Amino acid sequence: MSDADLVRSASTGFAAQFVRDGDGFLYRRSQKGPAIAVTVAERNAFVVAFDRWIDIEILVVLFGGVVAVMLAFVVFPLLAYPMIAITVGVGVILAAVLVGLKLAWDAPAKALAGRPFVAPALSRAEAHRLDVATSSWRGIWAQVVWAGLCFLQYFAHRETRWLAPMAFAAGVALLGMTAVRAYQKLRLR
Repeated sequence: MSDADLVRSASTGFAAQFVRDGDGFLYRRSQKGPAIAVTVAERNAFVVAFDRWIDIEILVVLFGGVVAVMLAFVVFPLLAYPMIAITVGVGVILAAVLVGLKLAWDAPAKALAGRPFVAPALSRAEAHRLDVATSSWRGIWAQVVWAGLCFLQYFAHRETRWLAPMAFAAGVALLGMTAVRAYQKLRLR
């Protein structure tokens, strides 16, 4: 997968908030909020800005990973457990990425805050049905792979008091969520 494909796939979920309506689009925050009419140019500008933000996020992850490893092995060479420094670094990077992603995701809602709604928000049942329908089997299998990686971490670090239980709990939680989503998807058929 090329970098362009990665960015395109990352912005697909974001672009799904905009649904074609005549010669424009309707924007629903996270596909469920009240509908706001937007022009094609506005929608394209929001998607391009989100794509740029994803590029920045990729750079933050790459640069932050290098800095975390450097801190662990260069700045703190006497640290008994350099994995602690790496784990803290990864946590800080993940927090920055998630906050940035939330800001980029909510940018259209902030920009369109003063506009009138042209349709009400989806009901809870409609939003749930849409959420289950738009989830993919590929995403479900990806969650199974992530759970497997968590269990591998558990078996690799059983002697570590703090990492093994976290990895095991994360694996169990992922498998549980995956099983529920797969059941909901099968039931929707």
